[in-house]
Amino acid sequence: MENKVESGIQLFQRISSRPSIGELHPIIPNHIKDVPTIIEITEDDCEIKRGFIMELLLRSVLPDNYLSGKDCGTIIINTEHHFNLVHFASLLKRIIKGTVKDKSKVNEVLESCLEKLIILNCYNGQQLHMTILNIENILLSNTNIGLILLDSLSAFYWEEKIGSDTNNFVSLQNHCLKLFSSLYTIVKEFNVSFIYGNLFFEDNLAIVKAIKDKKYLENYYKITFYRDKTQLNTKISTVNETKLYTCQASDVFTFVEKM
Repeated sequence: MENKVESGIQLFQRISSRPSIGELHPIIPNHIKDVPTIIEITEDDCEIKRGFIMELLLRSVLPDNYLSGKDCGTIIINTEHHFNLVHFASLLKRIIKGTVKDKSKVNEVLESCLEKLIILNCYNGQQLHMTILNIENILLSNTNIGLILLDSLSAFYWEEKIGSDTNNFVSLQNHCLKLFSSLYTIVKEFNVSFIYGNLFFEDNLAIVKAIKDKKYLENYYKITFYRDKTQLNTKISTVNETKLYTCQASDVFTFVEKM
């Protein structure tokens, strides 16, 4: 095993308390305090997934006195390139305007929220690999970061599959599991939460088995959105149970336009 050398300052920054995203959204069950949350979002409708990720991002960076925001620094690993910063900023500004009493503070609060975002754009599998290796350095220099968001685990699967030889076949699940395992190591080491998009898998046992620590398993949620005729359904799976909800779009999207 390779020895890892770190300074006292690095050790302090690594184990320092970080913002929590507990109770980030009403549809997400109560979680165990002081333990990072891991949320997998799957769907058969990409628009719903993108909207929900945007909703979670808005809630994470807003100050706690603005509609129960989490005031949480967030790293976005942008592989699908659906995240629109201009649209995100306009939604933030609308929320702040509707909440703040002193209108002269709107731009100040908006700037503070946007400063909590670190956006890492990846355009191929190699860039994603190098980005993951660099995340540790980013976390060491910023103890306000409490959330890593990746959309999505499966983005560069076909690139890897085409580039691999026929004797080294890579399945989609194994591809996703390898990426998840790399980021899960960071989640444990730095005590940060992790939200990621994934393709719809009925069986997610491979991911669950990768989370070997019981305390992290208790805070693992798989959220699946799908439409049944005109209804929006939400299935929330945990290690211990699965619950199916039929809900209105307004139950899911408070800040983002209805999907």
